[in-house]
Amino acid sequence: MRKFILLILMLLILTPLSLKADEKVKIVATIPPLASIAREIAGDRAEVYYIIPTNSDPHQYSLSQGMSRWRRAPICSYRLAQSHL
Repeated sequence: MRKFILLILMLLILTPLSLKADEKVKIVATIPPLASIAREIAGDRAEVYYIIPTNSDPHQYSLSQGMSRWRRAPICSYRLAQSHL
């Protein structure tokens, strides 16, 4: 979780400085909990979307349904599976 928050903070810091003051950064998360975390971090400086609907199973979801929003976002968040060795 710390790595994810650090990643979001780094990406917000490194976003292009050419953005106008009133222009918001677009962040796309894969699942709603990640979108919620991104909203908390970014506040009103970003528009946060998520690809997989709230009541959908992420393991059964076809990513092609949300690819257009994913491709246009300069910041994308996702969670890789952790292995328990």
